[in-house]
Amino acid sequence: MAKSKAVAPVDKQATLYTIAQDALAIEQLIFEEGGELSETLEKWLADVETSLAKKADSYEFAMARFEATEEMLKARVKRVMAAAKALQNARERMKDRIKEVMMVTKQEEIRGAEVTFKLVRGQQIRKIDEKLLDAKYKKERQVTERYIDMAALEADIAATKENEQYPAGVSFEQVYQLRKSVTK
Repeated sequence: MAKSKAVAPVDKQATLYTIAQDALAIEQLIFEEGGELSETLEKWLADVETSLAKKADSYEFAMARFEATEEMLKARVKRVMAAAKALQNARERMKDRIKEVMMVTKQEEIRGAEVTFKLVRGQQIRKIDEKLLDAKYKKERQVTERYIDMAALEADIAATKENEQYPAGVSFEQVYQLRKSVTK
């Protein structure tokens, strides 16, 4: 039987990695001694097992805290995102109110001490009233389905010259955008 090598007691503050290294060292020493377990190795093995059990408990405690914190943070994010959405909606409503007042009062600009709002023309939105369209734009699919021949309608809209009437049922609605700039 080989003489036992000196073994170090397990540090009470050992990391999981250090405990695993100690377990591997014990395994190697047992192998070197032909499977014999000396009193020193037995004590070291018991220390490693105790340390590993305590470390496992510590890890579980930390993981439970992390999980609780994670859930709390997720709930907080949900509340914060709801508040952010509410603020975004409020900002959009305020913007719409300013734009509506400017359109009703026919003001193109409102100049404040720090900011100026200007009402500028945006892209028009086309509205098509199918009931008012000529029959030439209405096609049938199968027996019962009617649809608008958008290719023919688009061609006629594009061919409409300035000061000419668009095909019946086609109109354009002016869209306004609100632009903000620093007052100089």
